[in-house]
Amino acid sequence: KQWYQRRVAITAGDIASSKSNSPITSDKEENVLQVLELYKQKVKYLTGNIDFLKDEHHKILKSLHEEIERMKYENKELKFKLIISDGNPPAWMQEKGWHDKKEKSTDCDSALIPLL
Repeated sequence: KQWYQRRVAITAGDIASSKSNSPITSDKEENVLQVLELYKQKVKYLTGNIDFLKDEHHKILKSLHEEIERMKYENKELKFKLIISDGNPPAWMQEKGWHDKKEKSTDCDSALIPLL
């Protein structure tokens, strides 16, 4: 981006200096200056669009990560409530039919059983 803007500025400056040296400017030089100015405006506009999209992307990713963390915390809370309920699922789980689904026990679970 910076290289392109410098190159456009140098080219426009070269044309402008050659324009000032000759009393009569050609239509071709005027057209080139107009095209260069349009390109500079377009680059500025597109750069602004890209910056806006980057900001929006960053905001969305941040909110998604926050939502994931909130859901992880909520999941921990629900697992804790389930464990505390002595294996009897809460009423809301029974209503939704989730009480029939049991998770596979892990090695940690089987290791804790003899300690009780």
